[in-house]
Amino acid sequence: MTVVLEGALIGLVAGAGHVLAGADHLAVVSPLAASRQSGAWRTGFRWGVGHAGGVMVIGLAAALLREALPMEQVTAWSERAVGISLVAVGLWALTAVIRVLRSPDDAERHQEALHGREGRAAFAVGLLHGTAGAGHVLGVLPALALPTRLGSIAYLLFFAAGTVAAMSIYAALMGHAGRRLSLSGRNAYAGLLAGCSALSVFVGIYWLGLVGP
Repeated sequence: MTVVLEGALIGLVAGAGHVLAGADHLAVVSPLAASRQSGAWRTGFRWGVGHAGGVMVIGLAAALLREALPMEQVTAWSERAVGISLVAVGLWALTAVIRVLRSPDDAERHQEALHGREGRAAFAVGLLHGTAGAGHVLGVLPALALPTRLGSIAYLLFFAAGTVAAMSIYAALMGHAGRRLSLSGRNAYAGLLAGCSALSVFVGIYWLGLVGP
C-alpha cells in the first residue's frame, strides 16, 4: 500500500509540474482559455485529457516497441508539429481580437460559434503535445521503475490526473482574467487576447527554431 501511495503522489506532482513548467503548454492554452470567458476550465480539461492520452500512447510504444519504431524520428516530427500548432492557435485566436475591436456583440456571437471547435482543437493540440518532448519519459519510465505493478498503475493514473487538474485550473484562471478585463472595456480584453496570441506565435516560432535543421 505504501508503494501505491508513493506512486500516486509522485505521479500527481510530476504530471502537474510537467504541465506548468512547459512554456509551450501554457502558451497554446492561454489564448484558447482567455477567449472563453465562461467555462474556460473545460479548455484546460480537454487539453489535459488529450495530453495524457498522447503521453500514454507514445510512452507505451517506446517501452514495448522500442526496437521496431524510430522513436527519435517520431518525437522530432511531433515537436515540429507542436511548433506549427502554437503558431496556428495564436493566429486563430487573433480573429477573436479583431471581432472584439469591431463589435462586442459580434465578438460574443463569434465566441459562441468557436466554442465547439475550440474544444476539439484543445484536445487535438493536447494529444499532439503529449507525443512530443519529455512527456512520455516522465509519464512512463518512472512507472516502469516502481517495484510493484499497482504502484506503476497508480503513478500512470495520477500523472494523468495531475496533468488534467493543473491545466484545468490554469485555464480557469485565464478565463477569469478575460472575464474581469472584459468588464473594464473591450480594449483591455482585446489586449489580453492579443498578448496571449502573440505569446503562442512567438513560442511556436522559437520552438520550430530549436527543432529545425
